[in-house]
Amino acid sequence: MRFFSAFFLFVFAMLLLGPAVQMTFAPIPKGRLTGVVQPKEPPVLELESFVDGTYQKKVEEWLITRSGLWSYLVRAESQLNYLLFSQLSSNYSHTVVLGKDDFLYEKEYVFGYNRFTSVPDEKLEVLADNLKELQDLLDARGIGFTVLISANKASLYPESIPSSFLDSTGSARKTPYEQLMPKLQQRKVKVLDGQEYFLKRKNTVPYRFFAHSGTHWNDVASCLIASELSSSMQRYFKKPMRNFSCEPVRLKDLPRKPDRDLLAICNLWDQSLLYRPTPYPVTKTLAEPGAFRPKVLIVGSSFVWSLLRFFEYHRIYRESDFLYYYKRKRTYPQLRNRKLDRNAIDWERDVFSNEMIIIEVNEVTVENAGFDFVPDAIAALKR
Repeated sequence: MRFFSAFFLFVFAMLLLGPAVQMTFAPIPKGRLTGVVQPKEPPVLELESFVDGTYQKKVEEWLITRSGLWSYLVRAESQLNYLLFSQLSSNYSHTVVLGKDDFLYEKEYVFGYNRFTSVPDEKLEVLADNLKELQDLLDARGIGFTVLISANKASLYPESIPSSFLDSTGSARKTPYEQLMPKLQQRKVKVLDGQEYFLKRKNTVPYRFFAHSGTHWNDVASCLIASELSSSMQRYFKKPMRNFSCEPVRLKDLPRKPDRDLLAICNLWDQSLLYRPTPYPVTKTLAEPGAFRPKVLIVGSSFVWSLLRFFEYHRIYRESDFLYYYKRKRTYPQLRNRKLDRNAIDWERDVFSNEMIIIEVNEVTVENAGFDFVPDAIAALKR
């Protein structure tokens, strides 16, 4: 009897003191979570936040994340939810949606498919006018211009979205993309519509253009769009240019890391349960002797990174800058990546010395095309 009393007393003491011991001495190595930002400093005590209870809530969150056990518990909870309930988390605010046949979606794109995003038509009119004006000003200088609409996984493959995440009234509303495209067509803005491009092709191939476990278009889609962009540049310059083929396509059982970005933030113990065969192209450079290689500037989102790999592997351009969200600048061939100081931009040297400018934006966020680059470039051209 004394043994059991001592045992339960020991267990109680460990439950009581364990978290404090772990936080102080960390006998269990602290694990890492993907896509989770942990507060580094304890919240500052203020009378107002203490009275309304927000201070206590922040302290609780800070203490939880400071515990070395937190990451293990999160992964255990995610794994159990997947195995027992076919969901990724009991937390409704989780950013990943588990679709049919374990097809993962980023929740933001599912909301976009349901047409929950509303953008005033006047804002899109201004955007269309600005894109047209920038195109005309660049054309007067002999600089090419193209808007690239990158595809949205949820809009391209809505058939795998769980019914619980679908809004039956969504079809009565227009997405910002559906509002903007006629305006661009009316103004004759040069657009490569990746969403339309893949909608026409999705039922003609035995694979998908998005990996089960990824949020960005896969290598096959990236290759096709990059090749199409190369062809459109060749048509603009009226000069022979380098290009590449995207066939044959081979399936691999283990998706590469970029095709597992959504799966990574699910924070499962065993990610392999959601691996699915993923297509990858075997590319071949198509080039004529003395092919023209332009200097190119690209402004866009994370959907551009995979395009750069194909452009640079096949040496499509001789120089290139990628303005990532118009916040960072990645330079080729130096491969430098640094924070962009907009106030320090030398527009003649850094921007208008390019022979082609490409603005990429995703179908679900078309209202953000250029991320303020467009009005800044127009203002610089008018000085």
